[in-house]
Amino acid sequence: GWSSPRVACAAWVLILAASVSLPVAQATFREDRFRASVKRIGQAAPRLAEKFLRIYPPQSSELGKVEAVHRFFQNELDYDTDEHIWGQADYWASPVEFFSRARGDCEDYAMGKYVALLDAGVPPGKLRVMYVRATRRNGTLEPHMVLAYYPEPADDPLVLDNLIPEIRRASSRSDLSPIYSFNSEGLWQGTAGPTSGNPIERISSWRNVVRKAQTEGFL
Repeated sequence: GWSSPRVACAAWVLILAASVSLPVAQATFREDRFRASVKRIGQAAPRLAEKFLRIYPPQSSELGKVEAVHRFFQNELDYDTDEHIWGQADYWASPVEFFSRARGDCEDYAMGKYVALLDAGVPPGKLRVMYVRATRRNGTLEPHMVLAYYPEPADDPLVLDNLIPEIRRASSRSDLSPIYSFNSEGLWQGTAGPTSGNPIERISSWRNVVRKAQTEGFL
């Protein structure tokens, strides 16, 4: 569930460690690389990059950083499907790729916020990218991705969700059922069922995002 686990599934952690080259130590944002990547990729990226640099890296408390990054992604980027944006059923964009189109799906929001917050100094153990089942108003269940932030290990986490503008406690999000989650330290299984997909395949996509983010000046 949402509780911060003390022990990860050992087999998954080994696979994650072998496949994700993301250092646990905090990285330093490289504005020169970021600007070069933005210029190279073009499209909407330069405009959004200038807005992003006005608030990044946030000079505030840890919670203030979480709020500032969440607010930027919510206010400046629009939701759309991978089919419409990239012509693919499933594509995980890096932050600069997300900026280039000014549109993304739930994975792009969660990954972008995770990368930005990790690089801004939030410890990786306080952040978990989480796959959930979201219950829609018509009662249907849909796969969805959010970012969970744990101010303290035992805390009820705060959920950063592109579906709603405000950050809410997980205990108030009865519409979300955790499936599995991961960060740069491990991978945890929640209540995954036979239709939840293979988490390790998702980690492969995550590895590609990390590589791209590194060239863009993050991590």
